[in-house]
Amino acid sequence: MATYFVRAVARRFKIGEMPDPRKVHKTFMPHMGGLGIYAGFLVGVFSSAWLLPEIYAQLIQQFGGILLASVVIVALGIYDDLKGLSAGKKFFGQFLSATMIILSGCVIERLSLPFAMDIELGWLAVPITYLWLIGVSNAVNLLDGLDGLAGGISAIASAVFAALAYLNGNFAFFIVSLSLIGGILGFLKFNRHPATIFMGDTGSLFLGLILAAISIRGFETTPGRIGLLVPMLALAIPIGDTSVAFFRRLNKGKHPFKPDKDHLHHRLVYLGLSHAHAVYMIYLTGAAFGITAFLLAQHYFLTGGIALALVTGLAAFGLKRLGFLEAERTKTYYGDRLIFEAQPMPGPLSVTRLIHKFLLLCVDIFTVNAALFMTWWFRFRSGWMPYKSAPSASLVFEPTVMIIFTLGWVALFYMNNLYNLRWDVSRFDHLRRVFRTILFGVIILFVLTFNPAEPFSEGRLSLLIYGGFLLLLVSAGRLAVINLEKRLKILEYAPHRTLLIGNSTKARRLLKDIRQNSHLLYDVRGYVTREAQDKNFAGLPFLGTYDQLPEIIRREGVEEVIIAINERSRDEILNLVSRIDSPSVIFKVLPQMYDAISGLRTEEVIGHPLIRLFPEAMRPWQWMVKRLMDITLSLFLMIALSPLFLMIVILQILSGIHPPFEVQNVVGKHGRIFGMLNFATVNRQTGKQPLIGRLLYNSRIYKLPALINILLGKMSFVGPRPESVEVVQHLRQKIKFYNRRFQVRPGLTGWAQVKYRYEEALKYKRDQLKQDLFYLENMSLSFDLRILMRSFLIFMGRKGAR
Repeated sequence: MATYFVRAVARRFKIGEMPDPRKVHKTFMPHMGGLGIYAGFLVGVFSSAWLLPEIYAQLIQQFGGILLASVVIVALGIYDDLKGLSAGKKFFGQFLSATMIILSGCVIERLSLPFAMDIELGWLAVPITYLWLIGVSNAVNLLDGLDGLAGGISAIASAVFAALAYLNGNFAFFIVSLSLIGGILGFLKFNRHPATIFMGDTGSLFLGLILAAISIRGFETTPGRIGLLVPMLALAIPIGDTSVAFFRRLNKGKHPFKPDKDHLHHRLVYLGLSHAHAVYMIYLTGAAFGITAFLLAQHYFLTGGIALALVTGLAAFGLKRLGFLEAERTKTYYGDRLIFEAQPMPGPLSVTRLIHKFLLLCVDIFTVNAALFMTWWFRFRSGWMPYKSAPSASLVFEPTVMIIFTLGWVALFYMNNLYNLRWDVSRFDHLRRVFRTILFGVIILFVLTFNPAEPFSEGRLSLLIYGGFLLLLVSAGRLAVINLEKRLKILEYAPHRTLLIGNSTKARRLLKDIRQNSHLLYDVRGYVTREAQDKNFAGLPFLGTYDQLPEIIRREGVEEVIIAINERSRDEILNLVSRIDSPSVIFKVLPQMYDAISGLRTEEVIGHPLIRLFPEAMRPWQWMVKRLMDITLSLFLMIALSPLFLMIVILQILSGIHPPFEVQNVVGKHGRIFGMLNFATVNRQTGKQPLIGRLLYNSRIYKLPALINILLGKMSFVGPRPESVEVVQHLRQKIKFYNRRFQVRPGLTGWAQVKYRYEEALKYKRDQLKQDLFYLENMSLSFDLRILMRSFLIFMGRKGAR
């Protein structure tokens, strides 16, 4: 009722927000809906105090100062919504409200953390409390960018607080949290998309301050001792979004407090999610953090710790997927910087694909645990097989055991890319990859549980039975999901948004073929040509020209691109693919064009005459093994060769070469410049190369200090040749696809290095790039081992690449 009344008044007197570049809404929108939240909150608190007089004193004692401060912050928000306030005046009002809360005794003096000792803050107690109160208040304010977002996340955090307060018997905290939920839910009825009123600064500043303040009081175990991890997790979305925005702006050289339109919710909408889908996704993430906070607060440390690791890892993955980590700057002693952006733009997000992956994940979790139950029942309870002793059900189905088994198999499935199999992978190939993954996992279990004293124990037979049930149930569960989606044409097996490039005769025939074959799940949205067109093509609308391709793909949410231009346009095809350098967009061409993309491995798609370009060459587990090999081998060689390094340094100094090391600026992964460490080979004073310098250069030993670059993750043992800044800046303008070689770390050796001498490579950079692209599209651990072996033979024979 309060929100309804506030909305009527705001419409009558035009109290609201007009559209601007930072806002998502397109028309006038009344605000000050926060008054409705505040009114509902106060009604809940005071009516509870009236109905339950025995807790009135407790409410006043714990939250009296907070309630007084809420009056100030709401008054500040009302004035800001009506007249507008500068950032300085708004901060002063927040500071005044926070001061009232601190003077009421609400101070963070000690931090209580699980798995660790208490942290005494001492003289930092008051500054940390100010930072928490004002920081969370501003974080919720900045989150208020989509309909229902700030209110919903605040309601989720309040629900976590209410549940914990009830279980802990803190009924004053419970009433305050529950009253806050009531006020928010009453407002969300009018604020969910499409909203008819905004909360304005009245609501966002109040919600942020009240959540920050009651979290201090509510999680105060002893006077001044605050368990802050739980509220930090419950409020992880606003805190994380504000923190990322702060450092992102600093990283780009902007004012950290200057508003922009690149927050979490903006990025989700920009990448193709609808307004509602973006909000629901953030809700789910907030709920995951809230459940984790609840588990840790209830001292379920094992389950909570696992949940914390999972949500933290998924949050980091999400930030990377949204493109928030591409601008990260790593400071080292030789100073990294970025000369151009070689990392592809984040591809469009697809809610249907996310739901499909979630369904597969749920089915896998169920079938993995069902296989464990069926193995136990079949082996020890069915009566069909003899046994000496049987484990108890409480041991087999102990939650810790089930969590470990589940996470282990899900991680193995993920590392083998079983959650990224697309609609054009046949069911036979899908099951074949599932079989290989499960077989590998069972072999690992055999090795881990092997007992030389009893090599043929009952446990070995149980593992075989478990592997059989696992294969049967996981395959059946995944097939059920695929068949259901295919029959209903939903999620991954719904028609995929496709862009057609070209309006040739071949393109017309291709469209006819797609329309006549319902199993080809292409939803062709339109076509693109070099020159602007004023007419449709075979019933398709004209969407734009080649120059507009990145924007068209983002706007239309394109998932697949079919290139159907004339075969003679070889350079045109290369230009097109280099323009659309997005990892989430699938490229397909007609088979006749295969020779236009030299050196790239392709694959045919379920019998249809289209060839897919740039298939993934390595799976996640292979990337992990490759990096582990880099770390292990580089560390081993650095230790083993340290006497040789010391002797070389002494000889260099005696020969007048100092400093003994030199740093060469080269371009690494994603176009970042880093300093590659080498042994110096030239006397800088004379400009001549003494004997030790010539030996180092001719034997290639001068490259060995780059092992430190490999250890630090700037290089790999195998990869494209690291090139100097000047060479890269020149060649990336001359050679198509040159930026693709920066999608992986440069290598100490590589396919191009073992194929070409150094002098030849400078003359024939195009041929060298072909070899780099050939390596990128055919990467594998066995290919890396071949290159390392060839490099070793070349090193021993003193010929080949330098």
